[in-house]
Amino acid sequence: MKIQSLTVPLFVLLICAVPTRGQTQRPSRAAEAVREASGSLDRYQALAASFQCDENEPNLRNECTGTLKALSERVENARRKIAAYETSRRRAVALFDVYQAFQDIGEMTDQMAHQSDSYNEQDREISAEVYNNFVKITMWLGSEVRDSLASCGAN
Repeated sequence: MKIQSLTVPLFVLLICAVPTRGQTQRPSRAAEAVREASGSLDRYQALAASFQCDENEPNLRNECTGTLKALSERVENARRKIAAYETSRRRAVALFDVYQAFQDIGEMTDQMAHQSDSYNEQDREISAEVYNNFVKITMWLGSEVRDSLASCGAN
């Protein structure tokens, strides 16, 4: 085969495969999901600051404060898992760890949602927003975990 006959296919390959200066490759859907998950943790921090456990019924104050503390601990765990994902060479495993951390958060937000009938109006709204925020992200992460397993050839 002559070198001239390879020139055109190699040129096409270089144009398609090598990004030019200033052009970046689009991040994977999993990376986008993890970035959004990180943003949901930031939204939680802002919402948690507005929660007013002290204005709830006296018997709920301690439970409300304890729930928020436990949720904040799970949020910090999720932040650590996201940081590990961003530096991991085993992305599928790290993605699963992020997903699992969000599952733990989901359990706590579900508990919070069940208690919300006894909260004051503002805290009920915040609780619903926190719940919706994490449910959406957890579902997205679950979908990405499934896709990453499928692409690895797992049955």
